[in-house]
Amino acid sequence: MDTLTDNETRRDTTGRVVPGPLQWTPPERPHKNWWALAGGPLALLVGFLFLVSSIQLPYVALAPGGADPINELLSVPKDKEFPPKGSFLLTTVSLETIITPYDFVRDWIDDNYQLIAKKDLLGGSSERQYNQEAQQEMTDSKQAAVVLAFRTLGYSVAEHGQGSLILGIASGNVPARGVLETGDAITAADGTATPLATDLVAILQKRTFGDTLDATVTKADGSVVQKTLKLGSRTDTTCTTKADTGNGPCLGVSLGTKAHKFDLPFDVKIDTSGIGGPSAGLAFTLALIDDLTPGELTGGKNVAVTGTIDIEGNVGEVGGVVQKTAAVRAAKATLFLVPPGEFEDASKHAGKGLKVLRVTTLKEALAALAANGGEVPKLAGQTAGN
Repeated sequence: MDTLTDNETRRDTTGRVVPGPLQWTPPERPHKNWWALAGGPLALLVGFLFLVSSIQLPYVALAPGGADPINELLSVPKDKEFPPKGSFLLTTVSLETIITPYDFVRDWIDDNYQLIAKKDLLGGSSERQYNQEAQQEMTDSKQAAVVLAFRTLGYSVAEHGQGSLILGIASGNVPARGVLETGDAITAADGTATPLATDLVAILQKRTFGDTLDATVTKADGSVVQKTLKLGSRTDTTCTTKADTGNGPCLGVSLGTKAHKFDLPFDVKIDTSGIGGPSAGLAFTLALIDDLTPGELTGGKNVAVTGTIDIEGNVGEVGGVVQKTAAVRAAKATLFLVPPGEFEDASKHAGKGLKVLRVTTLKEALAALAANGGEVPKLAGQTAGN
């Protein structure tokens, strides 16, 4: 074995000293793994974002739905049908019920997206009750649309009911509170039968503030009782018993007709599976008139429509018009009929190429279509609402 003396230094290569057994050689500096260093914070960030996305907030969101041809939803006897080339478009809003903090960002950057507090939308109803009410509103809307379309075209449509139904009682000290209940049906007032809600309204219109009304009431359990009500007076927003404001008498209730039925000249079906609410009333009426008459009520184009309808031909507001306008733009429609109260918002979001017109009645809607190239049936103007 080789050894070193005090005067010797062993070299294995020129200029390099071979370390002795007691000499320490520092280890090589490790290579930095930047991915490993960033992995921890990145994992924390991903976990945080996932946690935020799992938070559900008490809001709902209105988003653009669709603007789809109604013709495909209508079913009428083949010998009565005149299939049009153009179509009225059913406009809808998409209701999103799972809302996270990220949706507030979307609400901020997207004008077509709107967050609403869930309690403001549902009121005191559960989501299930809200959906049931929306389906009932759709059923009522279709019935009113069919009846109005038939009457507008000159058909006789008899109406039947079993009393003026109390659908709800206004808040506050109104005449009906403590005397009537939701579900009661007034079958006679001052000795005159009131099988329809319009019958009771006609009687009230002949009375004044402070008059008494003797009502025959059928309760929800079928029992019949007599009630006397002292009429209040209508204000701009409600009904009051305090003073005569000169706006006509009132009970402080919302009315419907119990077991409401109509004798239609022939069967008509409108398939609205998965769609709720009353907003398609005017669109259904116009589409049915178009389907049952020769010519092109739309002028051969696609015309978008929104608004409720009653059997007198009055158009009502519906809400969600910003989202519907976005859907109408996407469908490339050139004309959009809306209720007066929604004209401003629809116009602001219409963009180029989409003409927005306000209508308050079926008669005005038909006139607007005629002015834009539509062929309006001769009978239409004679019975449509004013």
